[in-house]
Amino acid sequence: MQRRFLKAIVLLLVCFSIVGQVGASQSIAGNPAKRQLKARQKTARKLLRAQERNTNKALKSASTSSAQRAQVKHQMKRGRRELRRRQKDELQDLKDRQKIATERSRHT
Repeated sequence: MQRRFLKAIVLLLVCFSIVGQVGASQSIAGNPAKRQLKARQKTARKLLRAQERNTNKALKSASTSSAQRAQVKHQMKRGRRELRRRQKDELQDLKDRQKIATERSRHT
């Protein structure tokens, strides 16, 4: 009795490990559209950081008032927030499109 029970547990563990490996390999392979979107977003973030560095250098070298510096810094912060929100929306749109596509393929 105990031997059968142990065999059943071992069999279940083996099944779950195989299913886990299949799921992990699918997530590693990833979604090409999502990978491409992430790469574009990464490039956009790098460009924004470079632009901010250049703006900061310009602010330091030019004689500007503290109010102007505060205004420029606020604008840069707004730009970062907007980029983050836009990228989050793009990713959610991609997920929604893929979900709709999978539902359509399942129902047809």
